[in-house]
Amino acid sequence: MPAYLSKMTHGLALIFPVWVILLLCCTMSNAQSSKDCLGAIKICDITSSIVKGTNYGDHFGFGDIQELSDSFYCVGPEINSTWYSFSADRDGPVGFTAHSTLASDAVDYAVWDLTMHQCSDIINGQAPIISCNSITLQDCLGSGNTTGPTGESEFHTQGPECTDSSTNFNALIDAEAGHSYVIMVNNLTSGWGNSVRFRLTHDSMGVYDVQSPVIENTLLPTQCGDQNLQVTFNEPIRCESITSAHFEVLKPDGSNIDLQLSKLSCDANGATQIANIVLDEPIDTIGDFMLQVKVNGDDQRAMTDLCGNQIEPASIEFEVKTDGLNAKLLPDSSFFCPNSGIEISSLIRASSYFWSDGTTTRTAYFDEPGPYTLAIEGVCGSLTDTVMVLSHPEIPAIDLGADTVLCPGETILLDPGEIEQGIEYAWASGWPDRKQPVNKSGEYTLSLSNNCSEVETSIRVNFHEPVEFFLPADTFLCEGEAMVIDPVGVFDITDFSWSDGYMTSQRIIDEPGEYGYQVLSLCDSIEGQITVRPCDTCNIYIPNAITLNEDGVNDTFLPQCECPFIDYELHIFNRWGARVFHSDQPQESWNGLMGGQYVGSSAYLYVLKYSVFENNRNVQKMASGNLYVIF
Repeated sequence: MPAYLSKMTHGLALIFPVWVILLLCCTMSNAQSSKDCLGAIKICDITSSIVKGTNYGDHFGFGDIQELSDSFYCVGPEINSTWYSFSADRDGPVGFTAHSTLASDAVDYAVWDLTMHQCSDIINGQAPIISCNSITLQDCLGSGNTTGPTGESEFHTQGPECTDSSTNFNALIDAEAGHSYVIMVNNLTSGWGNSVRFRLTHDSMGVYDVQSPVIENTLLPTQCGDQNLQVTFNEPIRCESITSAHFEVLKPDGSNIDLQLSKLSCDANGATQIANIVLDEPIDTIGDFMLQVKVNGDDQRAMTDLCGNQIEPASIEFEVKTDGLNAKLLPDSSFFCPNSGIEISSLIRASSYFWSDGTTTRTAYFDEPGPYTLAIEGVCGSLTDTVMVLSHPEIPAIDLGADTVLCPGETILLDPGEIEQGIEYAWASGWPDRKQPVNKSGEYTLSLSNNCSEVETSIRVNFHEPVEFFLPADTFLCEGEAMVIDPVGVFDITDFSWSDGYMTSQRIIDEPGEYGYQVLSLCDSIEGQITVRPCDTCNIYIPNAITLNEDGVNDTFLPQCECPFIDYELHIFNRWGARVFHSDQPQESWNGLMGGQYVGSSAYLYVLKYSVFENNRNVQKMASGNLYVIF
């Protein structure tokens, strides 16, 4: 019987005069684990209670290890599988049904007898299979979502091929008392109403786990210096129920030996069969010892199996003989801090102690480096061992240099120098190496430490701001005008010079020309130029007289400009202020007519409002004056 399914439930036998159909459940239910067979859900109790309308979807579809191949058994391939295990307390037939509410679930199953086998024997084909059906997988019956060993046929194995006599249901399983079984229900996805129903079919057949776990095997000390014990139970014990208080080791004189429980190796169900115990001190005497395994610990927590059965208490005697000491007496090395010392004690009690420095007690004090030897004698024999006493190195002063300012894009390597072995370093930034490259502003702190002290040092790293300034764009300068140049921006400069000899950034320019400049900083050298061109002038010509003799010369009035007009509005008035002509078209001239009749010879007033593009901008202008009309 395998260790993980080994419980023989010779307890209460259940009597069922008729078929009892139940949802397969577990007193300590666990969701299916990734270990499939090794994490099979334990069936603790099948009673006459019927559970209805329960979603058991959490038990389905979690298997992810391919334990089966198509060549070994009728089922396959393994997908969305759920595994269960149980033990029979009497001989008799057992049946169950696996049902899915999803038509797409072609449910199949297999049952193995693992009484003399392991889960790995399923993979290699050596475990005996006692019932298997994959007819639903072939869908040869047109309905593939219910199957099981229900006794509705005489077959124990059906599939993978369909025959005329194929059916979804097998003969009942002939369970034997004390045998352990594992069931795999395959291709049963998670869904409301999906279930595996288990039923008992014999008045002397029962599945009911009420047996207390017992100790199956132990590994106990046999000689002086031993320190480790191991206890193996006959079935998995819930890890959360096991504490060191459940174990007690008594010396021959009846006194306790302090002990600790090693970290438990728990399976997918949170259980283990092995508890490893470490004594706080190696055994230093001979005689009859006793290991006691108790039901309750100091907090009255009971040690139980997966079905809640409490451990059977036990007292196990073991003898430690005087075969000589075979244990570590001293640590290999030990360190003390400068200007102090260290106490070192024998790991084993003895009748007498002889240190190489003359100390004759179990504990000696050392404040000088060097090897020290201890010889002991006692009922377990004699033993000699040596410890190397070393001094922690003093932490040296570390210098990362003065705070510094770098140019953009530069990197500095912070190097504390060689660090002596035994001294740990840590950058506050988390940089893992001894030397840290820096390319960002900030404060960088390095700490050196050992078991005695800690030293910190810091350096501030900043970066020069890029030289940024703004000068006027190329421009125009009219005669008699002047402009002030005053760069605006962020300055971190060491020199500003102009091509015409000016040595300051601010200056006055009063004549056209090209003005080059150079800006120097600790990190940059920037050169540029401002071009100042002469002022543009759009000259305009406006005649002051016209002759209306129709000789083709000066017959019309039309202002002319060197630049195209953008806006244009011309008005002409007589001496009494009446407007005789108006136009907003620069090509339209006045021929002296008003209302189809020539005006008389006289002086007239013209007013011209216009705009032109001059010196890179739109300029509004106005002109007015006398216009003489002559016949």
